[in-house]
Amino acid sequence: MLGRELSRTSRLRLAPASRRSPWQREGDVRASRPPFTRLSNPVGGVFGSAVGTASIVDDDAPGLSVTDVAVREGDVARVELRLWPAAPAPVDVTYTTLAGSAQPTRDYVATSGVAHFDVGQTATTVDVPTLGDNLAEGVETFTLALSEASGAPIGSGVGNVSLTDAALGVDFNFDGHTDVLWQHDSGTALAWFMNVAQQTGSAALLPSEPPDAAWRIVGTGAFHSAAAGQADVLWRNVVTGELRAALMDGITRIGEPQTLVPNQTVDWNWLPVATGDFNLDGKSDVLWRHQVTGTLLVWLLDGVVRTAELPTVPAGPVGSSWQVAGTGDFNRDGTTDVLFRHATSGNFVVWLMDVASATGVVRMSGGFLNPEAMPQLGWQVVSARDFDRDGGADVLVAEQRVAQARAVAHGGAVASQRRVHAARGRPGLRPARFGRLLAGRGAAVSSHKGVHPRC
Repeated sequence: MLGRELSRTSRLRLAPASRRSPWQREGDVRASRPPFTRLSNPVGGVFGSAVGTASIVDDDAPGLSVTDVAVREGDVARVELRLWPAAPAPVDVTYTTLAGSAQPTRDYVATSGVAHFDVGQTATTVDVPTLGDNLAEGVETFTLALSEASGAPIGSGVGNVSLTDAALGVDFNFDGHTDVLWQHDSGTALAWFMNVAQQTGSAALLPSEPPDAAWRIVGTGAFHSAAAGQADVLWRNVVTGELRAALMDGITRIGEPQTLVPNQTVDWNWLPVATGDFNLDGKSDVLWRHQVTGTLLVWLLDGVVRTAELPTVPAGPVGSSWQVAGTGDFNRDGTTDVLFRHATSGNFVVWLMDVASATGVVRMSGGFLNPEAMPQLGWQVVSARDFDRDGGADVLVAEQRVAQARAVAHGGAVASQRRVHAARGRPGLRPARFGRLLAGRGAAVSSHKGVHPRC
């Protein structure tokens, strides 16, 4: 905060026939007198009045306030309480959670108490446990409200806590377990119902076939405009490049597939390689990779409508041998991370990502998995989602020759590898990967001819 205005000189240009131009000072200014703007040295016109007075609205409510926060179900919501300006004496304030679309005992633990600020302290936090339920509920909210403050007034005394569905995989039979989707060369899609890596049943998606075999599955996620967490299916036509989302109720499609807006990229070197929720709105987004440069790009979606196109920071891994193998939450912070695998060494690297912002989708940190490689290149990644329901991403891989499945389980970013189940595929089926497109790349992940991972 400044005790005086900041002097600034700049050049203002008006378009032909224009009578006005918006202009404003930037920054948080506290002035002892109203600031003014003086115009001088006109070119192509004359002044009617060369001096104008600006009004500064102080919209920072003094006193106690609550910040909004968004978390995944099952995580702890850490709500920040702020005090401005700092008080010359201790401050106490009562806080209480209030139900909204999220309900206590079902979605979060009702929490109340008294927060304390020491002399000079301007922030403290309140932790509210939230509850995961493996249901597709979309974004739900509750509030944390302040009351009965002593030593300072309450300014903005209510903060919103938004809960998004836990970062599980797609669940086609609503049993709370991540399932696996396969696609036949003819286009038929088959869901395997799973318990960790054990198949418990299967069923074909309905309708069972796309309009023609040019439609291949890109990935799965939540593409409903109003409800998140559904096991919807994203398709791409490998001839036209068009993208469509089949909105699902379990294994049954709801109505006709919805065309994405826009439905493709101008440059065909861009391929959709993964799906994930990069901005924590409970809806799936699309990760793209440029085949020539290796650059990554994220489409943020509201249902099937693109709302933003953001770069990743950095723009991509160094070297064309690093391929996107999947997406998942590897460090259990609720955000979508990106898994890469080296095409010749078999090494795995994870980019731990921050929530998408106006500057892009930023990598916070990254590193090798532990163990860092699966040197047997015949084993290919099928999925990087949560199979054992511990909140962290697991890596499911399929062997090219013997059609076995293995899970590399991750308790966070560091993990051990273990064989959990051997599952034999059916001739002509390809396991569909969570968010990785293999159509048109000649990749095969099965012992049987024509078997591809789809999710």
